[in-house]
Amino acid sequence: MSGMKDGSGQEFSINLGLPKTNNATSFLRNGSSPFSPLAHPHWGAKSENGQLGYVHDPQWHRTHPRPFRIDSKEEYDSVCARPGQGCEGPEGYQGLSQIEIAFSQNGTSMQQHNSLEQRPIRVFCAVYTFHKRVESTNAILETWGKRCDGLLFASTVSNVTTMHVHMPHQSRFEGAYKGMWQKVRAILSYLYDNFLKDHDYDYYHLCGDDTFLIIENLKAFLVSPSVTRHEQEENKPLFSGFWMHSPHWKENKKYPDDFYYLGGGSGYTLGRSALQQFVEKAIPICRPNKEAPQEDLLVSWCFKDILNVSGFDTRDASGAHRYHQLPVDRYMLFPHKKKFGISTFLFKSAMEFMQKEHGFPLLWGSDYLSNSSISFHMLKSPFDLKRYEVLLYGDGEAQKACNYFQP
Repeated sequence: MSGMKDGSGQEFSINLGLPKTNNATSFLRNGSSPFSPLAHPHWGAKSENGQLGYVHDPQWHRTHPRPFRIDSKEEYDSVCARPGQGCEGPEGYQGLSQIEIAFSQNGTSMQQHNSLEQRPIRVFCAVYTFHKRVESTNAILETWGKRCDGLLFASTVSNVTTMHVHMPHQSRFEGAYKGMWQKVRAILSYLYDNFLKDHDYDYYHLCGDDTFLIIENLKAFLVSPSVTRHEQEENKPLFSGFWMHSPHWKENKKYPDDFYYLGGGSGYTLGRSALQQFVEKAIPICRPNKEAPQEDLLVSWCFKDILNVSGFDTRDASGAHRYHQLPVDRYMLFPHKKKFGISTFLFKSAMEFMQKEHGFPLLWGSDYLSNSSISFHMLKSPFDLKRYEVLLYGDGEAQKACNYFQP
């Protein structure tokens, strides 16, 4: 779960601002949803002028690309530091250096075909944020967001140029961490209503604005034989991410001992079937009125309880992990340096749970970190997101921006 909070911390009610129309299906692209757009969580999005029924352009970032920019000496010192001297530290640089970006045989970015449709698979990236995090979402637009086929910043305001989309929901805490469960219900419903029917996208990844996503490696994983077999031969919905479990967390004690959830920090990936079944079957009846920040736990529980779907094993052939709840340096230093707080404690608990319940080996440091890693979480600063871009993508646009910056 991302540490997203509103600026004031105040509770407030929601003004629906319902459009003056009697045609309910006119709210939705091609009338794709069987649900009423007036029933939460199918309210949809609000436009810049506050009208419901707004459907944003998910490819605005493609038609209006935001170049990678270095705007200050402070940013230059953070983003363009020598290897091992930035937020990653020496150990983190070693970890990032072992990651390989997936490429196709002709040397271009990974674009393997969906075997059913004979076209490159398309991933929709949905990022939860709020209006005071524009600097972070701008950094995403300059880095990994530009590689998403579709993109959404689910926010508390709508702005076409920043791609923020106001996603109202029934929580009293609309812009705060406490309202995350209701916000995620609204986001998944919005994706279902507007970006599922026409088969424009094959997978949907949901994460926060402090996550760095390696899209090429995500796509390579999604076309791997294990995923293909899971979805096509076994006909199972894909729900993938990092398996979390902590017996010491009081919230976890409300669930079965062998239950694990997919951590929202690194994000979780849903196939088309998973999104459809979750919205149609789970959302209407699974904790519909609950107020809670633990959206990742609740999404996972609803998948398990209603659909009998558990998280897919996302490790590579060596047993190393791909989805990461923490920055790279935390993994490379653990367990030698343990004083990282509750997040590292939860990670350790999760690893011990996977060993005990599923026989996964306990791996630390470089052994834990897959060379086909997909995501990292807790990059709190926009500079950190840009730093990962510089280190992972070598002599690309980001490094050129560093080279040409004049203090």
